[in-house]
Amino acid sequence: MQRQERHELIVQLIQGQPISTQDELVQALANHHVSVTQATISRDIRTLHLIKVRDVNGQFIYHLPEREGSDEKKRLSRLLKLYYNSLDIQDKMMVIHTEPGSAPAIAKLINEQYKEAIFTVLSNDDRILIIMRDGYDVQQLATAIESLME
Repeated sequence: MQRQERHELIVQLIQGQPISTQDELVQALANHHVSVTQATISRDIRTLHLIKVRDVNGQFIYHLPEREGSDEKKRLSRLLKLYYNSLDIQDKMMVIHTEPGSAPAIAKLINEQYKEAIFTVLSNDDRILIIMRDGYDVQQLATAIESLME
């Protein structure tokens, strides 16, 4: 089974039954003849941005976060307008300097908005390092990010 198909199945499973642990998710996939390791499930959970919420019985279960769609872009724009300081580019990398404390939230939104072009995003308190995938232009991403601040 391909990763995308597995992700779709995971979404179906957590929407259809309460799953509280990675082991329960591994077992639920096994019941659908999909064999995965705990490490794979851990990566899938991060990729799908699954969160744990308390159900009606007080038990924490996996859940999909609410998707805001274009609201995420508006939120990114608002955060950039408030906290952006500067941007530097070198080769396929970009560093965005922000006000202290704001980089992780901005990094997450940038990664979500431009994930097809981004290889990875790393952040600390006030800096975001973006490394582009092969075939994508870092300058185009920089222009797109700067346009969000207009």
